[in-house]
Amino acid sequence: MPRLALPSRALGALLVLAAVLMPSCASTGTDLSRDTVMTLTDLGDDVQRAHEQIQAVMGTLTELSRATDLQAKYASYKKETSRLETLADRAANRSQKMVKRAGNYFKAWEGQLDEITSPVVRKLSRERREAALERFERLSANVHAVKEAFDVLIVDLVDIRTYLDFNLNTDGVATAQPLFAQARADAEVVRDLQVQIEVQLRQVADAMDARIAK
Repeated sequence: MPRLALPSRALGALLVLAAVLMPSCASTGTDLSRDTVMTLTDLGDDVQRAHEQIQAVMGTLTELSRATDLQAKYASYKKETSRLETLADRAANRSQKMVKRAGNYFKAWEGQLDEITSPVVRKLSRERREAALERFERLSANVHAVKEAFDVLIVDLVDIRTYLDFNLNTDGVATAQPLFAQARADAEVVRDLQVQIEVQLRQVADAMDARIAK
């Protein structure tokens, strides 16, 4: 019997239909781990940049305290503070993405436990998941603490900016010194928390990174 040849257009349509009907491949644990680690690494970079930017802002406050060439120094303060606000927003968005991706990772890991036949292997995987989840939850709580401290610092800096906008003179800078001191104190709180977070981010990322031999 002669073999029927399908027109190329009909063959193409069938291939497209087959592709649509085929089940899509679900993300593997390695995929989810990689995505989460990438977000952790990016957040770590954001934290480091914010740390450096806080130093830049504090430097402009020191310059303002000298009460000379106030217009230029105030302009520098506003510019550096705006940059810090941008970094703070970026880090907050990144932390939300971190929580979402990690949630997907741990949810998939939990579902994988039911697919393990051996009770011994299932118990081992469950214990490792619980340890990893506990480590991540500690990190997440500390990230939240950094955000809260950052919010306090940003309020300080914005208040200073608003105050000096109508009091940019020698007396205005002098009367703003208590505000400067409060901002410096709150900046120290943020920096101390940031140091802890940077260490935790590396530890959690290393523990989840499939490329690192354990």
